[in-house]
Amino acid sequence: MLLPLHRFAWCVTLAVTASACSGSDPATGGRTSRAPSKPPAAATPRVQLVSINKEDVALQLRQKLQFARVSGLADPAVTEKVNARLRGAAEELLEDLEQDLAEVGDPAAADVTSRTTMMRSHATVGLVNPRMVAVRYRFSVNGADFGAVPARAWSVAILDVTTGDDLTTRDLLAPRVRTAQGASDFQKLLARFSPGRRLCEDAPNGTRGFTAEEITREKGALVSIFPTAKGVEFTLGLAKIGYPMVCGGRTVTIGYTDLKGFLGPALPS
Repeated sequence: MLLPLHRFAWCVTLAVTASACSGSDPATGGRTSRAPSKPPAAATPRVQLVSINKEDVALQLRQKLQFARVSGLADPAVTEKVNARLRGAAEELLEDLEQDLAEVGDPAAADVTSRTTMMRSHATVGLVNPRMVAVRYRFSVNGADFGAVPARAWSVAILDVTTGDDLTTRDLLAPRVRTAQGASDFQKLLARFSPGRRLCEDAPNGTRGFTAEEITREKGALVSIFPTAKGVEFTLGLAKIGYPMVCGGRTVTIGYTDLKGFLGPALPS
């Protein structure tokens, strides 16, 4: 059952356009001339956080979903596409987990079945500009476990608000990172901004450097990107290149000034 929708905070950015200037031009006999007007800048979308409640009575399981919704885009079709993706990013993982619970029918498995009664998604809005909107979702449950699925997880949705398409790591990083030298330089930059200027305090034998393919692959990438207003948060899957599991999921935050030359056109440079 879908309960009434509750609205959370507004996050609004206004786009400011310059007005044309006028003045007296002696060459035109004192007539007032007007400088050529510039085309209006693309508007920055408005982003609202929305919360809804859902309940599966048979499973005695409730969901509290929080997701982002945009408005102010010129194209209604793109607006619909962006909003469907933003809601889906909050909803799909929890729907999958709910389905897992629904399929547990063997009473003998009751001792290992999570007693979860509430699942949540929480949204954090990152960078919003005329080209893109970035939202991070964190998930939690109040039960013990979901078998092989961790009780906490996260995902990021970064969308091109001119098309509604996802912006991938390949889109967000500069072409130089797709070269061997660029991947090495990018790794050194991440290390420089890590605690102790090292990707991880424990670097046993067997660790290796980043490869361009691992950084920019569409799924299972070594680096996950979350742009914010002040900089970019990079979450690193260091266990994939030989580091211990304790180093997995490490986040390194770097300001846009220090990332100059490493970012694609959708991000500030």
